[in-house]
Amino acid sequence: MLAAGASGAQTSTSSAAHRESHLNWRPWSDAVFAEAKRDHRFVLLDLEAVWCHWCHVMDANTYSDPHVIRLLQEHYITVKVDQDARPDLSNRYEEYGWPATVIFDGAGHEIVKRQGYLAPDEMASMLQAVIDDPTPGPSVQPEGKLELPGQPLLTSALRARDVPVTGDSVECGREHVGIAEALRDGDDATAARRVGEHLQHVLTIVLAGLQAAPAG
Repeated sequence: MLAAGASGAQTSTSSAAHRESHLNWRPWSDAVFAEAKRDHRFVLLDLEAVWCHWCHVMDANTYSDPHVIRLLQEHYITVKVDQDARPDLSNRYEEYGWPATVIFDGAGHEIVKRQGYLAPDEMASMLQAVIDDPTPGPSVQPEGKLELPGQPLLTSALRARDVPVTGDSVECGREHVGIAEALRDGDDATAARRVGEHLQHVLTIVLAGLQAAPAG
């Protein structure tokens, strides 16, 4: 009886140690974020690929580290997703490669996004930093809102502000026509000469503009 009791105690201790040394990986779902919001936890997403070498190294090293496990178990819900099974998440974070590590708050807002393998000390430092200050870090940049004009055509006001045609611009236009005509007629020598004259003319205009500009 004593032997049986000792064996049972060892089994119970072994099971408890096993639970403490392993993470409860969950699938991606709305329920995860609802639970995280309710329990004031963060969500860590480990986006991996079965063929990814560094994903397996991270599982063996980083996610088996006692310090990392303790931080995750106390403050996070861990989610593991295979990128082949969730192309939507794969496309969203494809620039971060595999593995990609993303931390969210309970409302689903990104706090940190990291690319590639994270060593245990690096992961533990990041997890603790998020716990201490959950504001989004520099890896999370809000995307600017794309504003499309209601009227894609130039308005009369904008057309009125168009640059007026000057004598120099008319002269440049004539040079373009002359060069095109020479090329059309196969007169390469004339075309080359007129290109040189045109470039010289443009350079003269530019230099005159620089000389006339007020000193900064």
